Order: sequence, then structure tokens, then C-alpha cells
Amino acid sequence: MYTPKQMARMTWGKVRRFMMPILTPKKFEAAMAKRGGSCTRCGACCKLLYKCPMLVETDGMYACGIQGRKPGNCIRFPIDARDIAERDMVMPDVKCGYTFPEEASPIPLSKN
Repeated sequence: MYTPKQMARMTWGKVRRFMMPILTPKKFEAAMAKRGGSCTRCGACCKLLYKCPMLVETDGMYACGIQGRKPGNCIRFPIDARDIAERDMVMPDVKCGYTFPEEASPIPLSKN
């Protein structure tokens, strides 16, 4: 399904999203301040590396089955354009509702 390189990138992304607010809170806050848009409930972020067992689908829309107790890693997604590039590996044909300034965009990740 995913190449080893893609799996490594998604794994590192999960670790980065967990650790960034703890280790570099100012950098985290600055990155989040640049985030625009809103969630379109496509479910792609909940399928990075593996499908979250708490992901609930209803009529083609996705929601968190533990919305009130959602982990911080999920609440923080996406922190920056790297996260959008990762979720695009999962669902490249569906655009994420979140956006970041162009100057923050990384080199796109290849699908291979």
C-alpha cells in the first residue's frame, strides 16, 4: 500500500505532531497561527499509516467516535504544510480544508 519511505515519513509526522508542542511550543504556536480553513471531514488524516479505530463514517462523512476526548495529536492536525503533504498520500484526489501560506509549502511528496 505505502512504500517504506512513505511509511517512515508518516511515522515521523505522528511523532513530530506529538512532540512539537512539548519541545518547541513557540514554534508550534507560530505554525498553528498560519493555519487557515477548516476540516472538511474527509477522514484522510485519520488514515495516516493506519485507519484509526475511532473513525466513524456516516453517509460519506467522517467523524471521531471519541470527539470530546480526542487525543492532542488529532486536535493539532495539521500543524503545517508538511502534514497536508502527508495526508495527500492517503487521499490525493480530495483536497484538505486546511491551508497554509505558500511560502510554508514543502516540496510535494511523491506518491511512490
